[in-house]
Formats: sequence, structure tokens, C-alpha cells
Amino acid sequence: MTKQSILLSCILLIGNSIYGQGIVFSDINWNKAIENAKLSDKNIYVNIVSEWCTSCGELKESVFKDDHVSEFYNGHFINLTVDANSNLGRQFIQDYGIRSFPAHVYFYSDGRAVHMAYGKVPPNVFNEIGEAALNPAKQLFVLENKFKSGRDLSVDEYLNYCLATINIRKPDYYACEKFVALLNKDALSNQDVITVISQTLYHSSVASNSFKFFIENQLEISSRIDPNELIKIYNQIAKNTLSLAIKNKGQANYEEYLTTIAKYFPKELALQNDFIYAPRYYLSIGEIDKAFMMVDRSFSHVKLIKNSNIIQKCNDWAWYFYENYNNASQLSAALKWVDYGISINTSYDFIDTKAHLYYKLGRMDEAEELATQVLQYYKSIDKDTTNITALLAKVKIN
Repeated sequence: MTKQSILLSCILLIGNSIYGQGIVFSDINWNKAIENAKLSDKNIYVNIVSEWCTSCGELKESVFKDDHVSEFYNGHFINLTVDANSNLGRQFIQDYGIRSFPAHVYFYSDGRAVHMAYGKVPPNVFNEIGEAALNPAKQLFVLENKFKSGRDLSVDEYLNYCLATINIRKPDYYACEKFVALLNKDALSNQDVITVISQTLYHSSVASNSFKFFIENQLEISSRIDPNELIKIYNQIAKNTLSLAIKNKGQANYEEYLTTIAKYFPKELALQNDFIYAPRYYLSIGEIDKAFMMVDRSFSHVKLIKNSNIIQKCNDWAWYFYENYNNASQLSAALKWVDYGISINTSYDFIDTKAHLYYKLGRMDEAEELATQVLQYYKSIDKDTTNITALLAKVKIN
């Protein structure tokens, strides 16, 4: 056998051992991994797994054995698998705030963490994550340190940093808001940009810069987001706006926010906001009559929507005003709300509310009939009967 053929055989043997059997995971400790990485001029990839993690096993079978994946990871990394319950695993979880498995943490050869991601992903995406871990313009921890130290990031670095934080389910919304502020309409053709915008909107209010950018480009952005996801975003913006107003206690501002919501939200979602969220603001500042007026005024519109949130809120508001009002006119309005809820969903919780309203309205026979039905049902499912039993006792006294 010639020297050339021997050399070729060795190369093929090495190639088969490295690239034909999936990613090679070294059974060595952390210090040895760092030593080997320095000697081989490679970085380190750590796959952190848990015994209850089904996708960890699936990743091993469907991704780690992929030829392109194994070629890339064996060529660029010293690869380790670390159990989440081991001392090293617990240390990594604490150091990097790991919340899910499998977790993928990438290190320089000296042991400094540079990048992280989660989950079972397709082979091509897993390779893209590995490539990002080798690129300083995409490395999560490198960009995080740069941003938090006050240094300027380029638009692309902002995008990469925001995407990386979204991937690990810990979005840096301050950075994302700054990124959106740098955008122009031309950037909206990039789906990664849309991903960051949608995630940023999900944690914004109508007073945020990201919402202002959204309404300036509403048609374009809305067309690039899944319709069901867009509904969730609108609803979350409404909740966030309520929380902001309650925190700031600024009535004039909140009423301005309501005007903005009415103008830029889809009509149905704006009406839901008026019924579900807006009254809570007025209750937070002690304006119970104004809260009642908003619920009653918006009820005639939202009852046509017939979704589960509206139906549940009909009962919630009816119960709230049962507990806080004695005026017959207002209690009758609350009865109307819960009757509507019952017409869609014959929940015994709703019937319970109706029985209490009948009692406060002096309709004792009807209150007793409904309360008896509710009591029997609650007993059949072992639900606490204290309140409904107390109501029956008061009805019989009267």
C-alpha cells in the first residue's frame, strides 16, 4: 500500500468517525473541555438536558445525527452533554438563567459564554444557531454586554440581539424599543424585523414608540403577522395600557388612550377594551359610577360579539356590582348582563350570580328557586357551598 493510499484511508477513517456518526460528545469534565478547546482552536458547545425532557431525546435522534450538523459541530466545537441535575448543570442554569430544555450554551475556548438558545429545532436552524455562536455580530452575551455597557449597536446588531433574547424567552424590551425607533418602512420586508416588532408590541402600550411606529405602518405590519397573533397583540396592548394608567393615576391620559384605541384598534377589539379593561381603570381611582356607566354603555355593543371573554366578563361585572351597589336600577342592569351570559353559557356560576341579584332586588321566590338548584349542583361536584347556603338562609328569613 502506497503512502498516498494510507493517507487517504486515514482521512476517510477520520471522516467516517467524525461525520458519519453524528455529533461527537466528549465524556470529559469542564476543565478538560476548556483545555481541549484551546489545543484544537475550537469553541465549546454544551447541550444541557433533563431526564424528563422528551425533546432532548428527539434532538439527539433527528438533529445530532444529521450529516451537515455533525460536520459543522465536530469541526468547530468541543461538544459536551450536561445533565441539568449535575453540579455543572445546576451551575450553568444559575449562571445563565436557563428556563427550558434542551438548552444550548456556546462558549469561547477559555470558557466564557457567548451565545445561548433553546429547544428542538430543524438541522438547518441548529446549524444557523451554531454559526451565530461563532459570529460576534450575533452572539447573545457579547451583544448584551455591549448594549448594557452603553456602547452603540448597529441596526443589524440590535436585530440580532433582540432575536437572540426572544429565542431564549427573555426579550430585552428596552433594547427592542430602541431597535424599532431606528427602523424605516423599507425594513418591513424582513420577517425577522416583523418578529421583533410583534414581540415588542406585545409588551407595549398605546403610549410607546413601538405602537406609534406600528400605527404609522399599520397595514404593512398587520399583513405580515398571523391574524390570531395580531388579535392577541391588540388585547395585550389594551391590558398594558390599563396597567400604565393605573400606575400613573392620570385620568386625562387614560381617556386620551381610549381615544387612540378607538381610532386604531379594529372596532370589535376596541369595544371589548371598553367593556373588559376600561372600567377597571375607573374603579382603580374610585369612580365606581363611571365604571358602571362604561360597562352598561358598552354592553349593548359587545353582546353581539359573543366570545368567551365577553361572556365571562358579563358575570364578573354583574357580581362586582351586586357586591357594591344597592340601587335597583343598577342591579337590574347587572341582571341583564348575567342573563345574557346564561343565554350563551348555562354555567352554574352565572346562575349563582343571578340568584344573588334576585335576592338584592327583593325577588325572593326566584332567588330561592335558583339558589336551590345551584346548591344541589355544587354538592354534586364537591364545590364549596358556604356562600350559596348563606344566601338561602337570608332568603328564607325574608
